[in-house]
Parts: sequence; C-alpha cells; structure tokens
Amino acid sequence: MTMTIKGIVAHGDKRGRVLGFPTANLNAAAPLAYGVYASQTRIAGEDKVWPSVTSYGTRPTFDGADPRIETHILDFAGDIYGQEIEVEFLAFIRSEARFDTVEALIAAMQGDMDQARAITAG
Repeated sequence: MTMTIKGIVAHGDKRGRVLGFPTANLNAAAPLAYGVYASQTRIAGEDKVWPSVTSYGTRPTFDGADPRIETHILDFAGDIYGQEIEVEFLAFIRSEARFDTVEALIAAMQGDMDQARAITAG
C-alpha cells in the first residue's frame, strides 16, 4: 500500500505535544480506513525523508469529531507550522481505537512508533 498526501501543516489541539508525541496536522480527508500507519514524511524544500507514524481518524479517546491526519515525525524537532509536507503511507499498523486512559493511549502510541521504525528501516 503506498499513497501520498500533501498539505500545509496546521495547528491542532497541541495534545500530541503534551503526550510527548508532537504531530504535524493536515486538515484533509483521505481515502483510507481510520487507523495508524507507518509512513515517511518529506518537508517541502528538503531532500531528507523522515520516518514517521501517522494517525488518520477522529481521535475517539478525546471525543474528536472531524477527521484529521496527524503525523509524528520520528527523531525530528522543529517548527514546521505553515510549511507543506508530503506524507507517504507505507503500511497499516492498527485500527483507530478509544482508550480508557491516557496511559493506555501512550503505551499504544509507543508500540505504534516501534512498529513504524521497524517498517521504515526495512
């Protein structure tokens, strides 16, 4: 499965940053199942392709409603608000889920990152 979506990084709820997983948010719809994907991300104007993990869905743990694409770029620290990025979806990791606690969500996100690292490394 390979699909690419381009968009401008928008401000979100800043929840990912608070949880320790800052995300680049794209306010776009995608012809994908809601869930978590191994991905790679390119920032416009840069040659480097970053391994990433991307969630597409409504954020049910926090009662979200509008679908969003939220990409956590692995090993990246920088401000890319307002910049164009290109996210290539490489593999489906898991379906979107509602977690009973924030701790359970963080544990799942850590597992998602580990899987994305393995997929993007190979």
